[in-house]
Formats: sequence, C-alpha cells, structure tokens
Amino acid sequence: YCEERGLVLLSTDVASRGLDFPAVEWVVQ
Repeated sequence: YCEERGLVLLSTDVASRGLDFPAVEWVVQ
C-alpha cells in the first residue's frame, strides 16, 4: 500500500482532520 506512486484515502470527517499521509494525493470524505 505504501509503495504505490499515488494513493486515494477514503475517510470519515474525524480521520481527515488529524491524519497526514505524504503519499496520499486525494482524500475523499
């Protein structure tokens, strides 16, 4: 998962406020 070039993270409202993943380009709430 962490070795991919571009990643999309699907998360809830709570996770989007405090999580920071450098490899994730898009966060969909």
